[in-house]
Amino acid sequence: MSEKDYEIRVRGVIIVIRKNFRRVSLLPLSVIGIIITALFLFIYATVFVFANPDKTVSKNGITGNNTGNVGLYSADGEAEEGTDAAGAAVEHSGTYIFLAAGKDEVSGLSDVIMLVAFDMKNMKVNVVQIPRDTYFHCTDRTYRKINGASSALGGIDKFAIALESALGINIDYTVQFSLDALGRMVDLIGGVPVNIPNDMDYEDPDQNLYIHLDAGEHVLDGEDAKQFVRFRSGYVRGDIARTDAQKIFMAAFVKKLTTGVSILKVPSIISVMIDDVKTNLTFSECLSFAQKAMTVKTTDVAMITMPGNDARTDISGAWYYIINRAAALNVVNSYLNNSGTPISDEAFDAGRLFTNVKYPQFEEIYDSGEYGITEYRANDINENGIGISVSDR
Repeated sequence: MSEKDYEIRVRGVIIVIRKNFRRVSLLPLSVIGIIITALFLFIYATVFVFANPDKTVSKNGITGNNTGNVGLYSADGEAEEGTDAAGAAVEHSGTYIFLAAGKDEVSGLSDVIMLVAFDMKNMKVNVVQIPRDTYFHCTDRTYRKINGASSALGGIDKFAIALESALGINIDYTVQFSLDALGRMVDLIGGVPVNIPNDMDYEDPDQNLYIHLDAGEHVLDGEDAKQFVRFRSGYVRGDIARTDAQKIFMAAFVKKLTTGVSILKVPSIISVMIDDVKTNLTFSECLSFAQKAMTVKTTDVAMITMPGNDARTDISGAWYYIINRAAALNVVNSYLNNSGTPISDEAFDAGRLFTNVKYPQFEEIYDSGEYGITEYRANDINENGIGISVSDR
């Protein structure tokens, strides 16, 4: 093996990755990058396995603390040839937080936003979905849904800083995807078995979106998978229900990845996916996380939607999703806090960016008694599904 190669061992199989087999620079995050819902698919696989490698750039990460003093930092120097830059970090017992945010191919908005906590000590993964219509007053612009934050603030890295300050967490890595990658990934692993809970029929020529799927057990190919994760028009709760459908697909994908995909396929999958993922993870970090992530059990993958409710403004009539403060703080401390110290009520959203005093309906949801938190486990979803209400129309 050349000194320029990487070697990893997963499930007893040694894989050699040519360090220069497809060298791609880490480009600045661009509004041209497009996805709607491929995000959740790659949380388990792409974030840890198929991220965009760059051996010429040292790691740029997002760091912060509970006082709101957050910012960008650069590691001291870059990885030596043939070494595992992430080895020491990945071996420690901490929890790493990933911000995964993908953009709609038409609007450029980040219509899927997730925070993923990977507990390296206990080998657990927590996925917290933030609904795209969540109110987030991070700029002075009139459009204040959280799916516009990345563009308004100047990129996903700035978005991560704003979330760190508001939530009081430390975000270690960011990841961005393309929607086309979802279809290619699903086809590469031979499809994903999914029990579709209801018939899905919807067409929008302006978005080149045509969804026609029948209810029941199916092995979804790449095109079917993209249709499944984008569908929302028939759900009573629209985008909130779509996050539950995404949980169904993610759970099925995790099962397929961990039980039905040969580790020998990993190099070929990486080569296909390499141009569709932009991240601040270095190549060696990706490989180290991959080695760990491939051993996580579906019983240890938890998925939660940030608790809240819908509210409509009096002036424009726009609908927003308002998080419930007490429940959101509980979610952050229970699933995302990697600081070792509980985040206090005073420190959480000190600037009240997730509500607006001008709208009493916002304040009522935000400050009311704590909402319940619904946690789903990947194995339980695969066995029992998730009930999603659909309209009779």
